[in-house]
Amino acid sequence: MPITKPDIFLGISLLLFIPMIPIQAYADFGSRQNLYFYIVVLIFIAAMIDHLLNLISLSKTYKDVVMLIITCCLIFFQLSDGITFTFFTDPKINPETLNYFDGYTSTAEWINENVKPDEKILALLRDANILHILTTGNRTILDINTCIGDVSFVPAKSCAPPYITFWVYKGTTDPDNPRDSILGISEPAFISSIRQNDVKYIIISPKIYYLYYYLKVHPDFEEVAQLSYNVIFRVIYPVQPIANFPDIKWENCIGKGTPEYLWNLNQTYPARYEMMLKTRFGPWMGLSKQDMSNVLNWKGCEFDPIYPGEYALP
Repeated sequence: MPITKPDIFLGISLLLFIPMIPIQAYADFGSRQNLYFYIVVLIFIAAMIDHLLNLISLSKTYKDVVMLIITCCLIFFQLSDGITFTFFTDPKINPETLNYFDGYTSTAEWINENVKPDEKILALLRDANILHILTTGNRTILDINTCIGDVSFVPAKSCAPPYITFWVYKGTTDPDNPRDSILGISEPAFISSIRQNDVKYIIISPKIYYLYYYLKVHPDFEEVAQLSYNVIFRVIYPVQPIANFPDIKWENCIGKGTPEYLWNLNQTYPARYEMMLKTRFGPWMGLSKQDMSNVLNWKGCEFDPIYPGEYALP
């Protein structure tokens, strides 16, 4: 039987897909991702092997038996728990470039062991996506609203003062920086998200590490685990604004560089600043022109937006 172009392409695909099986087994993704991954891979491998077997002079019965054995082996590897590959026990990887999930595996393991599948978790969007992949069960991990407004992958969610914190991405003061996003965590929006979704746990990561201070001193949140760069808090209902606890010492802080950034933006691009007041700070973040003027002339508490390397009370 002559070799056709589809056979060549399928043969190349076979070489590309088969190595993904042990790599995926070593990565140990969650069961939902495994299911979709294996369905796609099985379809491709079945089609490729079927075409390759057609090139061999075997009876149809033998070909069917070979296909059945291969399919059963693949399904066995997927359903088996704890299978290891000796040649992967000491993987040769560069942790600086390939260890993408570093710091999340221990968090995912803690969630699998301590959080019921139907209990909801609140985390930063990027962290939620990674943990959704690494955890088992069809878990609901909601994203913490950072009041960033309407972006390509997240619709705008309304925010309102008072703000737990308010900062510019990585503390930049340059309005020409391509990633000069202004972010904030609104206490009313934060508490509303917890109540409406019956959230049981909150995960704090370095990108929003200042929220740790708020949760640590707030009586309605209990720190239950600190794993690598992530801290997990348990929610204690009913959740109230921190102002309802007059004995708690708490001061709202903004990120260092935020007043300078807004000042530079207003001086360099006044039209852009006015547009942000009308289209973003007002409708999305609930901040008036006077509120922004107060930030421009801020004399209160400030924090470094760059994670200091540890979680501790200031």
